[in-house]
Amino acid sequence: MDRVLDENGLADDWEDGYISQEAFRKANSIIAGEAKRRLENGETVIFDGNFYWESQIDDLVRRLDYPHNIFTLTAPLEVCIGRDMGRENPHGKEAAKAVYKKSASFSRGIRIDVTKELDACVEEILSYIGEQKQL
Repeated sequence: MDRVLDENGLADDWEDGYISQEAFRKANSIIAGEAKRRLENGETVIFDGNFYWESQIDDLVRRLDYPHNIFTLTAPLEVCIGRDMGRENPHGKEAAKAVYKKSASFSRGIRIDVTKELDACVEEILSYIGEQKQL
């Protein structure tokens, strides 16, 4: 999602100190067509990003009326700050705090504790996706 926002000049549209709901809805409109094509071909589609606004999630679900799972990845603030600092281009402690505050203000779908090893987190997510395919 971050790449779509950046490549389309949407990351500069702010609301209440965060990328705006409208910018995220525009990003949804950009990705929905390709996602729909892939879903119709039986492919799995995964959207990754910090979803600051529930309205963005609701909009994406409306645009793509297909069976889906929503995962909320959770970790303590200190873990998020540490992971940001380990990135090639970190956003900084204050940015990590702001993103954490907004993205932790609500939870949708299945909560995944991402303080575990990466392989365990991926395995847990895949277990839910696998269950869905069997239905």
